[in-house]
Amino acid sequence: MKTTNWDKGFRYALASLITAGFFLVLLFLVKYAIPTENKDLIYIVIGALIGAFGTIVNYEWGSSRSSAEKNELIGKKDIPQIPQIPQEPQIPQIPQEQQS
Repeated sequence: MKTTNWDKGFRYALASLITAGFFLVLLFLVKYAIPTENKDLIYIVIGALIGAFGTIVNYEWGSSRSSAEKNELIGKKDIPQIPQIPQEPQIPQIPQEQQS
């Protein structure tokens, strides 16, 4: 799959929004008290943001990004192919019969 500049820009914008939302929610939690009737909802939202933030960090600095770049590089047609070295055929060994 070929990525365009628009795809990359959208991905970075979405990652920036999720990261900013993560830190804004944390700042909000430190600054304001949570009403008891909304605690469960706030915990669910925080859990979703933590999961999304972790996914962004794992993709950008984990092995997924380099794997995607490798796949894109492999997909290019102007890369010269390395010739395969032929292997010698294996000749099956016939067991010798035991002489009596």
